[in-house]
Amino acid sequence: MCAFDSNKLQGREKRLSTLSAYLGTAHNLFKEDEDRQNIRTFSEAAFDEIIYAIETIASIEDSVIVIHGPSGCGNVNLHYFAEGSKFNWYSTNLTERDSILGGDEKLRETIYLAHKKHEPKIIFIVATSVVAINNDDISAAALELEEELDAKIVPIFTDGFKSKAAVNGYDVALHAIGKYLIKGNGDGEEEKSNFLNLISISENNENIKEILLLLKELNIETNLIPKFADNEGLKKSIKAKVSVALNDDEGYFLGRGLEEAYDVPYIETTSPIGSKNTATWIQQVAEVFSTGDKVKKIIDREISKKRKLIYEAPLTGLKIYIDLKTTEAISLIPLVKEYGGEVVGITVDEVDKINKNKFEGLKYDLPVHVASGQLFEVANILNKTKPDIYIGEAGKTAWVSKLGIIPVSVANAVLYGFNGEQKLIESIKKAERNKELINDMSKKGNLQYKNGWLKKSTNWYIKQEVK
Repeated sequence: MCAFDSNKLQGREKRLSTLSAYLGTAHNLFKEDEDRQNIRTFSEAAFDEIIYAIETIASIEDSVIVIHGPSGCGNVNLHYFAEGSKFNWYSTNLTERDSILGGDEKLRETIYLAHKKHEPKIIFIVATSVVAINNDDISAAALELEEELDAKIVPIFTDGFKSKAAVNGYDVALHAIGKYLIKGNGDGEEEKSNFLNLISISENNENIKEILLLLKELNIETNLIPKFADNEGLKKSIKAKVSVALNDDEGYFLGRGLEEAYDVPYIETTSPIGSKNTATWIQQVAEVFSTGDKVKKIIDREISKKRKLIYEAPLTGLKIYIDLKTTEAISLIPLVKEYGGEVVGITVDEVDKINKNKFEGLKYDLPVHVASGQLFEVANILNKTKPDIYIGEAGKTAWVSKLGIIPVSVANAVLYGFNGEQKLIESIKKAERNKELINDMSKKGNLQYKNGWLKKSTNWYIKQEVK
C-alpha cells in the first residue's frame, strides 16, 4: 500500500522507531532497543506535531488554514507572523462546551467565512487535541463542503497525542498533501519530464535561494515543494524525473510517497551543508540529469576557493556545541572539524531509522543528547561541558550567554551550499567580538535554572519505558 493511501498516519515511533529522549554517546546510540522507548518523567513545554504541520502548509500559495480548536491553538501562528510569513489562518474558537458536544457547526461556519473572504484554491483543516476528544468528523465536513465550494478542502489529523516527536507533524501534513492534493492526478504511468522535485519544509529563504542558484547554474529545472508551492506545482510533482530533499528527516515521507505511488525516484542523501556535503548532494542530483561535467567544474571551482580558509583553520582552539535539527547537526560536525574546531557534543530533536545510520561516521565517544525543546537539560550539559561557542536556532540562543557561552544563531543565516561554511565562520568570528558583553551577562546571572539542577545528572528524568 502506498504511503498516501491510508486514512490516518501512525506516529513516527511506530513507523520509524523514533527516539525523542536519550543521553549517551554516538556509539551506544546503536545499542538502543528500537522496540523500547525512552520517556521523560518531567518535560518542559515544547513544539508539538500541530505546530510542525502548520509550518509545512503555511507557505503554500492560494491557501487558507482553519485551525479546528480553541483560540489558543492558533496562537502558534503569531510565531510565524513574527518571522515574516503572510498566510491567512482562522480559528474555530472551540469552547469547553464544544469539546463535549462537538464543534461541527463552528467548523462549517469558519470554512464558509474563509472561502467568502479569500476565495482560496485550498483550505486546510488542522485538527487539534480537542477534536480527538469530541470526535468531530472533519473528513465529512471537508467532503460535503468541497462539493459546494470551488476549493480543495484538506483535513489534517494532528492531535498532539499520537507522537512525542514533533517532526511527526511534518509527516501528517505531507500525508494529507499526498492524499488530497497529489493523489488522483495520475496513475504512475505518466511520461516523466526533465525537472527536479526539490522538497523543502523548514529551510529559511536564504538557504533555499543558495541551492536554487546552484541548480540554475546546472540548468536543472526545479519544482519546489511544498514550501512556496501552489496547487499546480503539487499536482505536477508526479511527473518529475527525480525528487530530493534539503533535509531528509523532513522530506522523506513525501519523497518516498511519490516514489511508491508515481515511480518518481527519491534520492536519500545528506543535507548540503559545507563544501563536501554540498558536493555529494549536487553530484547525486547531477548524475540523474547527465550534467556531470558541469558539476565537476563547479565543485573544483568552489573547493579551490576554500583552500586558503581551510589552511588558516579559523576555528582552531574553539570548543563548539551544536543544537540543531538532526541531519543539520550531523552535517555540521565535519565542517567544524575541517576548520580546526572541536565539537564537544550535540543536541538533536530525534533519532530514527531515517537518520540513525548517519551517526556511524561520528566520533566513537561523541556525547549525543536527543531532546526537542528541553532547555533545562541543555543548560545542564552546557554548564558541565563549558563550550566556547553554542550553535543553535534563534529561540534557543538568547539565554546561553548567561552561562558565559557565546551564542551563534543560524535562524536567518546561510548554512546550506558552498557559501554556507564561510558565512557560518564569519558569524562565529563576529560573535566572538562580543565576548566582553557575554562575560558581563554571565556575572549578572539570572539564569532560569537553579544550581541544584545544574549539578544533577542530565538524564535524571530520562527513563526507559517498561513494557
